[in-house]
Formats: sequence, structure tokens, C-alpha cells
Amino acid sequence: MQLKGRLALISQKVPKCNIVCDVGTDHAYVPIYLLKRGICEKAIVTDINKGPIHIAQRNIKEHQLDEFIETRIGDGLEPLKDSEVDGIIIAGMGGKLIERILSNGISKAKRAEFLILQPMNSEEIVTSWLYKNKFEIVDEELVKEDSKIYNIKTAKWTGKPNKFNEVELYISNKLINNRNTVLDEYINKKIKMLNNKISGIKLSKSIEENDIENYISLRNEMLKILFRGEK
Repeated sequence: MQLKGRLALISQKVPKCNIVCDVGTDHAYVPIYLLKRGICEKAIVTDINKGPIHIAQRNIKEHQLDEFIETRIGDGLEPLKDSEVDGIIIAGMGGKLIERILSNGISKAKRAEFLILQPMNSEEIVTSWLYKNKFEIVDEELVKEDSKIYNIKTAKWTGKPNKFNEVELYISNKLINNRNTVLDEYINKKIKMLNNKISGIKLSKSIEENDIENYISLRNEMLKILFRGEK
């Protein structure tokens, strides 16, 4: 099995381990890939719906991995026992949903040796939750697949407070230091999003000057990052 783009980078971020859990697994492509390459010895795949689990079971059987990949139906981290897995992958869902899953299963998230998180949107919500709950983002990288840029974070609970400003929730120092080839395009997309929010507030009947000022400040900080090094 060959993976590309988003799923390939997620798989590359998984260190050698005993058991990994893929939450909201869909097709179970990542766990199958990890086991076939000996990166993990076993995997647990979960989903809240029966449909994706049935698809995952079919793919697992096709690759003759029934003994090594277990499927469970349940919401978020609820199907897991405490300290049952080494690492947790939560990918391909919205940032607000990932935040809810982590909040509801925070004790299990804290016990994991690593979290690999790939929100489809609202990445700043996930980053904020991690920082406020004393998780360290040990790695963060971007990957472009077709016209979409995906943000993939690797995190671990340390119990130590994080110092951060608001712009770092959107564009972290790790992303800047990694000098990813699609970083400028990613920043431009964030600036466009902020411009749309500013325009929307101005056109609405309600007056939200504090929000406008905050979004303008964020946009200006992103512009500074975008044009870093230019005179």
C-alpha cells in the first residue's frame, strides 16, 4: 500500500511503537500502512459510526491483518482503556471536533506518548487547547495535496505551562523555522480568512470593534511573517 500527501506525512510522523490508535479511522489506511512496514505491532481503530468501521474491517481483512488491528465503535477516545495505547492519531476532522474529543478524553490523551493531530480547519483551536492544557507541540509541518494545505501537529503532555501569543496559534515558530515550501501560501490563506472576517463584521449590523481590531492586529502580524527578511 502506498500513501500520498496528507496520509503519507501522518504516517511518517508515527514513531516505532507497540500499539497506536486511529480515531475516526474511515478506511484504516494509516494503521494498515504502519503495520505492514513494521512501525507498529498492533493498532486499534475507532469510529462513532458503523459504516466506516465496516469499510475498515474489509480493508484490514484484505491485507490479512485481522489479528493485529482491532476495530471498535465509539465516540472519540471513549472506546480506549487508560494507558492502552502508545500513541493516538486524530486526523481528517474539524478543529472543534478534535478539541471536543481531546477534552472528553484528556486523561487518555495525557497518558499517550504522542498525539498526531490533523485538523481539516480551525487549526488554531487545536493549538490553543494543547497550549492551555500543558501539551508541548514537538513538531508541526505542512503538506499540500491537490489545492489543499494540511497542518499536522505532533504533541505530548508535559504538564509544563506554555508561553504563547495569539498569532502563534495560527502560525507557530516551528512552522516558520521548518521553512516549509508551502508556508507562504498557508499564511496567505490565513490572511484571506481574516480579511473575510473583517469584511463580514463591517457589513453586519452589529458593531464588534474589538473583534475587528483583533483580526486586523493578527493580519498585520501575519503580514510581517510573510514578508520576513524583505527590506
